[in-house]
Amino acid sequence: MKNSRQKNREKQVEDDFNSMKSNVSAEDVSQSRKDLLALIFIIGLMLSGVLYIFIQLIHPRETIDVVKTNLWIMVAILTMIMSLLNAAGFITLYVREHKYFKGLGKASFILLVSFWLLSAIFSFNEAFVLPLVEDTSRDYVIGMMGLFDHVSVPVSLGIFPVLTNAAGILYVLGGLGFGLSLSKSVHYSKFATLLFAFASFATIAASVVPHPYNRIFAFPMGIALIALGCNSLKMYK
Repeated sequence: MKNSRQKNREKQVEDDFNSMKSNVSAEDVSQSRKDLLALIFIIGLMLSGVLYIFIQLIHPRETIDVVKTNLWIMVAILTMIMSLLNAAGFITLYVREHKYFKGLGKASFILLVSFWLLSAIFSFNEAFVLPLVEDTSRDYVIGMMGLFDHVSVPVSLGIFPVLTNAAGILYVLGGLGFGLSLSKSVHYSKFATLLFAFASFATIAASVVPHPYNRIFAFPMGIALIALGCNSLKMYK
C-alpha cells in the first residue's frame, strides 16, 4: 500500500515537472519568435535608411512623361517598401522602449507611424494607379505629381490635397517628439536620437528650398534611421 502511494506521488511529481517544463519551453519558443520578428523589423529600419538616401539619388523628374517608365515605377515601389519598413521599425522601437514615451511621446509615435502608412498609400498610387490612367486622366496625373508643389489642375484630386498638408505635420511633429522621447533611453545614442529629431524638424526648411534640391534634407534622416537600427542591434549581442 505504501509503495503504491509512493509511486503515485512520484508519478504526480514527474507529471508536474514535465508540465512545467512544457510550459517553459512554449514560453521560450514564443519569446524567441517575438525576438526574431523584432530583429527583422530592426534590420528593415536600417534598410529603409539606405533606401531613403538611394531613392533621392535615382528619383526621376516629376513630369507626366516619366509615369510609365520602369524607373518611376521602381522608385515608387521602393518608396512604398521603405515606408512600410519604417512603420514596422518604429512600432518595434516603441514596444521595446515604451516606458520612455509619456503623453506627448505616445502622441508623437502615433503621428510618426501614421505618416509612414500615409506615405505607403501615396507611393502605391504612384506605382500602380497613375501609370494606368495617364492616357485617360492626364490632369489628374499632373495634379497628383504636383501635390507637394501645390500645382493647380481643373479636376478633383479627392482627399489627397488634405492628406498632403497633413503629411508634413505628421512627419515633423511625429519625428521630433519620437526622437526626443527615445533620447531618454539608455540603449540609444544621443547622436542617433537627436539626429532623427533634428532631421524631422529640419524638413520645415525644405519648403523654402526649390524642388528637387530639397531632397538633400532626406540624407540626415537616412543616416539617423541607419544609426537607430545599429543601436538596436547592439541589444541582441
